[in-house]
Amino acid sequence: MLLCRELNACESHLSTMAAPKISICLPNLNHRRFLPARIDSIYAQTFQDWELIVVDSHSDDGSWEYMQERFAGDRRVKMFQTPRDGLYRNWNRCVEHSSGEYVYFATSDDTFYPQCLERACTALEQHPKIDLCDFNIHMLDEQGKVLENKWDNMFNVKVFDGWMHRDHTRSGAADLLMMPCIGTIIVSMTGVLIRRSLFEKTGLFPTEYGPIGDYAWQMMAFTHTDVVHLADYLATWRTYEGQLTQHDTLSNLKRTAKVCSDYASRFDPAFRDSCRQLQVNILRHECRNFPRFKRKVLKSPQLALWFWLEKRQGRNPWFTKAWMDQRFKRDDFRPLSSSKV
Repeated sequence: MLLCRELNACESHLSTMAAPKISICLPNLNHRRFLPARIDSIYAQTFQDWELIVVDSHSDDGSWEYMQERFAGDRRVKMFQTPRDGLYRNWNRCVEHSSGEYVYFATSDDTFYPQCLERACTALEQHPKIDLCDFNIHMLDEQGKVLENKWDNMFNVKVFDGWMHRDHTRSGAADLLMMPCIGTIIVSMTGVLIRRSLFEKTGLFPTEYGPIGDYAWQMMAFTHTDVVHLADYLATWRTYEGQLTQHDTLSNLKRTAKVCSDYASRFDPAFRDSCRQLQVNILRHECRNFPRFKRKVLKSPQLALWFWLEKRQGRNPWFTKAWMDQRFKRDDFRPLSSSKV
Protein backbone atom coordinates (compact mmCIF):
# COMPACT_ATOMS: atom_id res chain seq x y z
CA MET A 1 0.00 0.00 0.00
CA LEU A 2 2.82 2.39 0.92
CA LEU A 3 4.59 1.57 -2.35
CA CYS A 4 1.39 2.29 -4.33
CA ARG A 5 1.02 5.69 -2.63
CA GLU A 6 4.64 6.53 -3.41
CA LEU A 7 4.18 5.50 -7.05
CA ASN A 8 1.00 7.57 -7.36
CA ALA A 9 2.75 10.58 -5.81
CA CYS A 10 5.66 10.13 -8.21
CA GLU A 11 3.33 9.89 -11.24
CA SER A 12 1.45 13.00 -10.09
CA HIS A 13 4.72 14.88 -9.70
CA LEU A 14 5.91 13.83 -13.15
CA SER A 15 2.57 14.83 -14.66
CA THR A 16 2.85 18.26 -13.06
CA MET A 17 6.43 18.62 -14.21
CA ALA A 18 5.44 17.65 -17.75
CA ALA A 19 2.77 20.35 -18.06
CA PRO A 20 3.99 23.12 -20.38
CA LYS A 21 4.17 26.71 -19.24
CA ILE A 22 2.36 28.07 -22.32
CA SER A 23 -0.33 26.60 -24.55
CA ILE A 24 -0.12 28.08 -28.05
CA CYS A 25 -3.52 27.75 -29.71
CA LEU A 26 -3.58 27.57 -33.51
CA PRO A 27 -7.15 27.60 -34.89
CA ASN A 28 -7.28 27.37 -38.68
CA LEU A 29 -9.62 27.33 -41.63
CA ASN A 30 -8.15 27.46 -45.14
CA HIS A 31 -5.09 29.61 -44.36
CA ARG A 32 -2.57 27.36 -46.09
CA ARG A 33 -0.84 30.35 -47.73
CA PHE A 34 -0.15 31.99 -44.35
CA LEU A 35 0.79 28.88 -42.37
CA PRO A 36 4.53 28.71 -43.27
CA ALA A 37 5.15 32.17 -41.76
CA ARG A 38 2.99 31.41 -38.71
CA ILE A 39 4.66 28.08 -37.99
CA ASP A 40 8.14 29.49 -38.59
CA SER A 41 7.39 32.18 -36.00
CA ILE A 42 6.33 29.53 -33.46
CA TYR A 43 9.53 27.53 -33.83
CA ALA A 44 11.59 30.73 -33.71
CA GLN A 45 10.40 31.62 -30.18
CA THR A 46 13.18 32.07 -27.63
CA PHE A 47 10.78 30.57 -25.05
CA GLN A 48 10.43 26.85 -25.76
CA ASP A 49 8.38 25.46 -22.85
CA TRP A 50 5.15 25.26 -24.83
CA GLU A 51 2.59 22.93 -26.30
CA LEU A 52 0.80 23.63 -29.56
CA ILE A 53 -2.93 22.99 -29.87
CA VAL A 54 -3.97 22.84 -33.54
CA VAL A 55 -7.72 22.92 -34.20
CA ASP A 56 -8.52 22.81 -37.92
CA SER A 57 -12.07 23.16 -39.24
CA HIS A 58 -11.67 20.59 -42.02
CA SER A 59 -9.75 22.92 -44.32
CA ASP A 60 -9.92 21.97 -47.99
CA ASP A 61 -6.93 24.02 -49.20
CA GLY A 62 -4.22 21.60 -48.06
CA SER A 63 -3.75 23.21 -44.62
CA TRP A 64 -4.32 19.99 -42.69
CA GLU A 65 -1.94 17.96 -44.80
CA TYR A 66 0.71 20.69 -44.63
CA MET A 67 0.51 20.89 -40.84
CA GLN A 68 0.66 17.11 -40.50
CA GLU A 69 3.90 17.20 -42.44
CA ARG A 70 5.38 20.18 -40.58
CA PHE A 71 4.56 18.82 -37.12
CA ALA A 72 5.37 15.16 -37.76
CA GLY A 73 7.29 13.70 -34.81
CA ASP A 74 6.87 16.79 -32.56
CA ARG A 75 5.30 15.53 -29.34
CA ARG A 76 4.52 19.05 -28.20
CA VAL A 77 1.85 19.32 -30.91
CA LYS A 78 -1.74 18.07 -30.50
CA MET A 79 -3.84 18.17 -33.66
CA PHE A 80 -7.65 18.05 -33.96
CA GLN A 81 -10.14 18.43 -36.78
CA THR A 82 -13.54 19.83 -35.87
CA PRO A 83 -16.77 20.93 -37.61
CA ARG A 84 -17.07 24.33 -39.27
CA ASP A 85 -19.43 25.70 -36.66
CA GLY A 86 -17.93 29.09 -35.88
CA LEU A 87 -14.71 30.92 -35.15
CA TYR A 88 -15.15 31.14 -31.38
CA ARG A 89 -16.28 27.55 -30.96
CA ASN A 90 -12.92 26.62 -32.43
CA TRP A 91 -11.13 28.99 -30.06
CA ASN A 92 -13.02 27.45 -27.15
CA ARG A 93 -11.95 23.98 -28.21
CA CYS A 94 -8.36 25.20 -28.20
CA VAL A 95 -8.73 26.32 -24.57
CA GLU A 96 -10.44 23.07 -23.58
CA HIS A 97 -7.56 21.01 -25.01
CA SER A 98 -4.88 23.22 -23.47
CA SER A 99 -3.00 22.43 -20.25
CA GLY A 100 -0.48 25.28 -19.94
CA GLU A 101 -0.47 27.95 -17.25
CA TYR A 102 -0.78 30.60 -19.96
CA VAL A 103 -2.68 30.67 -23.26
CA TYR A 104 -1.67 32.44 -26.46
CA PHE A 105 -3.85 32.55 -29.59
CA ALA A 106 -1.60 32.15 -32.60
CA THR A 107 -4.21 33.08 -35.19
CA SER A 108 -3.20 31.28 -38.36
CA ASP A 109 -2.90 34.34 -40.62
CA ASP A 110 -0.69 36.31 -38.20
CA THR A 111 2.78 35.94 -36.67
CA PHE A 112 4.77 36.94 -33.60
CA TYR A 113 8.37 37.95 -33.02
CA PRO A 114 10.92 35.61 -31.37
CA GLN A 115 10.88 37.21 -27.89
CA CYS A 116 7.08 37.53 -27.66
CA LEU A 117 6.31 34.58 -25.38
CA GLU A 118 9.41 35.08 -23.24
CA ARG A 119 8.70 38.77 -22.60
CA ALA A 120 4.98 38.34 -21.96
CA CYS A 121 5.43 35.28 -19.73
CA THR A 122 8.09 37.09 -17.67
CA ALA A 123 5.74 40.06 -17.22
CA LEU A 124 2.92 37.88 -15.88
CA GLU A 125 5.29 35.90 -13.67
CA GLN A 126 6.36 39.20 -12.10
CA HIS A 127 2.73 40.28 -11.63
CA PRO A 128 0.98 37.19 -10.22
CA LYS A 129 -2.24 39.09 -9.47
CA ILE A 130 -2.64 40.19 -13.10
CA ASP A 131 -4.02 37.75 -15.68
CA LEU A 132 -3.54 39.66 -18.96
CA CYS A 133 -0.37 40.90 -20.65
CA ASP A 134 -0.92 42.98 -23.78
CA PHE A 135 1.69 44.49 -26.09
CA ASN A 136 1.99 46.55 -29.24
CA ILE A 137 1.60 44.88 -32.61
CA HIS A 138 2.64 45.65 -36.15
CA MET A 139 -0.14 45.61 -38.71
CA LEU A 140 0.69 43.85 -41.98
CA ASP A 141 -0.79 43.83 -45.46
CA GLU A 142 -1.74 40.59 -47.19
CA GLN A 143 1.83 40.06 -48.43
CA GLY A 144 3.28 40.46 -44.93
CA LYS A 145 4.63 44.00 -45.32
CA VAL A 146 4.47 46.19 -42.21
CA LEU A 147 1.99 49.04 -42.59
CA GLU A 148 3.99 51.89 -41.08
CA ASN A 149 2.22 53.78 -38.24
CA LYS A 150 -1.07 51.95 -38.91
CA TRP A 151 -1.23 50.70 -35.32
CA ASP A 152 -0.18 54.01 -33.76
CA ASN A 153 -2.80 55.89 -35.77
CA MET A 154 -5.71 53.72 -34.68
CA PHE A 155 -8.23 55.83 -32.79
CA ASN A 156 -8.39 53.64 -29.69
CA VAL A 157 -4.57 53.53 -29.50
CA LYS A 158 -4.39 57.32 -29.73
CA VAL A 159 -6.65 57.70 -26.70
CA PHE A 160 -3.90 56.23 -24.53
CA ASP A 161 -1.42 58.74 -25.96
CA GLY A 162 2.15 58.00 -24.82
CA TRP A 163 1.16 55.19 -22.49
CA MET A 164 1.25 52.69 -25.35
CA HIS A 165 4.98 53.37 -25.62
CA ARG A 166 5.71 52.87 -21.92
CA ASP A 167 5.70 49.61 -19.99
CA HIS A 168 2.89 49.98 -17.46
CA THR A 169 0.10 48.31 -15.55
CA ARG A 170 -3.39 49.74 -15.75
CA SER A 171 -6.74 49.15 -14.14
CA GLY A 172 -9.01 46.74 -15.99
CA ALA A 173 -11.76 49.27 -15.27
CA ALA A 174 -9.96 51.78 -17.51
CA ASP A 175 -10.18 49.38 -20.44
CA LEU A 176 -13.77 48.44 -19.63
CA LEU A 177 -14.87 52.09 -19.51
CA MET A 178 -13.33 52.73 -22.91
CA MET A 179 -14.83 49.72 -24.69
CA PRO A 180 -18.33 50.95 -25.67
CA CYS A 181 -17.44 54.33 -27.12
CA ILE A 182 -13.94 53.75 -28.51
CA GLY A 183 -13.38 50.00 -28.67
CA THR A 184 -10.90 47.69 -27.03
CA ILE A 185 -7.17 48.38 -27.00
CA ILE A 186 -6.70 44.62 -27.55
CA VAL A 187 -7.84 44.89 -31.16
CA SER A 188 -6.33 41.51 -32.04
CA MET A 189 -5.94 38.52 -29.73
CA THR A 190 -2.50 38.00 -31.24
CA GLY A 191 -1.44 40.88 -29.00
CA VAL A 192 -2.18 39.33 -25.61
CA LEU A 193 -1.03 36.49 -23.35
CA ILE A 194 -3.68 35.16 -20.95
CA ARG A 195 -3.32 33.38 -17.63
CA ARG A 196 -5.37 30.25 -18.19
CA SER A 197 -7.11 30.50 -14.80
CA LEU A 198 -8.85 33.66 -16.03
CA PHE A 199 -11.16 31.49 -18.15
CA GLU A 200 -12.42 29.89 -14.95
CA LYS A 201 -13.70 33.33 -13.89
CA THR A 202 -14.99 34.57 -17.24
CA GLY A 203 -16.09 31.43 -19.01
CA LEU A 204 -15.12 30.75 -22.62
CA PHE A 205 -15.72 33.01 -25.62
CA PRO A 206 -19.38 33.84 -26.30
CA THR A 207 -20.52 32.45 -29.65
CA GLU A 208 -23.70 34.49 -30.15
CA TYR A 209 -22.09 37.79 -31.19
CA GLY A 210 -20.67 36.84 -34.58
CA PRO A 211 -17.18 38.22 -35.28
CA ILE A 212 -16.80 40.12 -31.98
CA GLY A 213 -16.95 37.26 -29.49
CA ASP A 214 -13.47 38.16 -28.24
CA TYR A 215 -14.69 41.73 -27.60
CA ALA A 216 -17.54 40.38 -25.45
CA TRP A 217 -15.15 38.08 -23.58
CA GLN A 218 -12.80 40.97 -22.84
CA MET A 219 -15.61 42.83 -21.08
CA MET A 220 -15.86 40.06 -18.53
CA ALA A 221 -12.07 39.70 -18.34
CA PHE A 222 -11.58 43.36 -17.41
CA THR A 223 -13.96 42.97 -14.45
CA HIS A 224 -11.62 40.32 -13.01
CA THR A 225 -8.12 41.56 -13.79
CA ASP A 226 -5.88 44.52 -14.41
CA VAL A 227 -3.51 44.59 -17.40
CA VAL A 228 0.27 44.67 -17.70
CA HIS A 229 1.36 46.34 -20.94
CA LEU A 230 4.66 45.95 -22.77
CA ALA A 231 5.62 48.80 -25.08
CA ASP A 232 7.60 46.58 -27.46
CA TYR A 233 6.10 45.42 -30.76
CA LEU A 234 5.94 41.67 -30.15
CA ALA A 235 3.41 40.36 -32.67
CA THR A 236 1.72 41.13 -35.97
CA TRP A 237 -1.84 41.38 -37.21
CA ARG A 238 -2.47 40.84 -40.91
CA THR A 239 -5.36 42.79 -42.49
CA TYR A 240 -6.78 41.93 -45.90
CA GLU A 241 -10.01 41.65 -47.85
CA GLY A 242 -12.14 38.67 -46.92
CA GLN A 243 -10.80 37.93 -43.43
CA LEU A 244 -13.43 36.79 -40.94
CA THR A 245 -13.07 39.73 -38.55
CA GLN A 246 -13.16 42.51 -41.14
CA HIS A 247 -16.45 44.46 -41.33
CA ASP A 248 -17.52 48.01 -42.01
CA THR A 249 -17.46 50.53 -39.18
CA LEU A 250 -21.21 50.99 -38.80
CA SER A 251 -21.85 47.23 -38.69
CA ASN A 252 -19.17 46.86 -36.01
CA LEU A 253 -20.66 49.71 -33.97
CA LYS A 254 -24.10 48.10 -34.06
CA ARG A 255 -22.68 44.72 -33.02
CA THR A 256 -20.83 46.48 -30.22
CA ALA A 257 -24.06 48.17 -29.12
CA LYS A 258 -25.75 44.76 -28.88
CA VAL A 259 -22.97 43.37 -26.69
CA CYS A 260 -22.92 46.47 -24.48
CA SER A 261 -26.69 46.53 -23.99
CA ASP A 262 -26.59 42.86 -22.96
CA TYR A 263 -23.75 43.46 -20.48
CA ALA A 264 -24.52 46.97 -19.19
CA SER A 265 -26.54 45.89 -16.15
CA ARG A 266 -23.46 44.10 -14.75
CA PHE A 267 -21.35 47.25 -14.60
CA ASP A 268 -21.42 50.63 -12.85
CA PRO A 269 -23.06 53.85 -14.16
CA ALA A 270 -19.83 55.09 -15.77
CA PHE A 271 -20.07 52.18 -18.22
CA ARG A 272 -23.64 53.13 -19.11
CA ASP A 273 -22.47 56.68 -19.82
CA SER A 274 -19.91 55.20 -22.19
CA CYS A 275 -22.74 53.28 -23.88
CA ARG A 276 -24.49 56.59 -24.51
CA GLN A 277 -21.35 57.85 -26.19
CA LEU A 278 -21.55 54.74 -28.37
CA GLN A 279 -25.07 55.82 -29.39
CA VAL A 280 -23.58 59.15 -30.47
CA ASN A 281 -20.95 57.38 -32.56
CA ILE A 282 -23.63 55.30 -34.29
CA LEU A 283 -25.71 58.42 -35.03
CA ARG A 284 -22.67 60.12 -36.51
CA HIS A 285 -22.14 57.27 -38.95
CA GLU A 286 -25.83 57.13 -39.83
CA CYS A 287 -26.17 60.89 -40.40
CA ARG A 288 -24.29 62.53 -43.25
CA ASN A 289 -24.63 66.09 -41.98
CA PHE A 290 -24.53 67.83 -38.62
CA PRO A 291 -28.11 69.29 -38.64
CA ARG A 292 -29.56 65.82 -39.21
CA PHE A 293 -27.39 64.40 -36.44
CA LYS A 294 -28.54 67.14 -34.06
CA ARG A 295 -32.22 66.53 -34.88
CA LYS A 296 -31.88 62.81 -34.19
CA VAL A 297 -30.22 63.49 -30.84
CA LEU A 298 -32.97 65.93 -29.83
CA LYS A 299 -35.61 63.33 -30.71
CA SER A 300 -34.10 61.08 -28.05
CA PRO A 301 -34.95 62.76 -24.70
CA GLN A 302 -32.61 60.54 -22.66
CA LEU A 303 -29.67 61.17 -24.97
CA ALA A 304 -30.39 64.92 -25.11
CA LEU A 305 -30.53 65.07 -21.31
CA TRP A 306 -27.25 63.14 -21.07
CA PHE A 307 -25.65 65.60 -23.50
CA TRP A 308 -26.75 68.52 -21.35
CA LEU A 309 -25.48 66.92 -18.12
CA GLU A 310 -22.13 66.03 -19.66
CA LYS A 311 -21.63 69.59 -20.88
CA ARG A 312 -22.55 70.93 -17.43
CA GLN A 313 -19.90 68.75 -15.83
CA GLY A 314 -17.23 70.03 -18.19
CA ARG A 315 -17.06 67.01 -20.48
CA ASN A 316 -17.40 67.15 -24.23
CA PRO A 317 -19.94 64.60 -25.51
CA TRP A 318 -19.52 65.76 -29.11
CA PHE A 319 -16.03 64.38 -29.49
CA THR A 320 -15.31 60.91 -28.21
CA LYS A 321 -11.60 61.34 -27.52
CA ALA A 322 -12.11 64.58 -25.59
CA TRP A 323 -14.86 62.91 -23.56
CA MET A 324 -12.67 59.90 -22.75
CA ASP A 325 -9.62 62.02 -21.91
CA GLN A 326 -11.66 63.68 -19.18
CA ARG A 327 -13.09 60.39 -17.97
CA PHE A 328 -9.80 58.59 -17.42
CA LYS A 329 -8.21 58.76 -14.02
CA ARG A 330 -4.48 59.24 -14.30
CA ASP A 331 -3.82 56.81 -11.44
CA ASP A 332 -5.38 54.05 -13.53
CA PHE A 333 -1.95 53.89 -15.16
CA ARG A 334 1.18 52.91 -13.29
CA PRO A 335 4.53 53.04 -15.12
CA LEU A 336 7.00 50.19 -14.71
CA SER A 337 10.73 50.60 -14.38
CA SER A 338 12.62 49.32 -17.40
CA SER A 339 14.28 46.65 -15.25
CA LYS A 340 10.97 45.25 -14.02
CA VAL A 341 9.92 43.36 -17.16
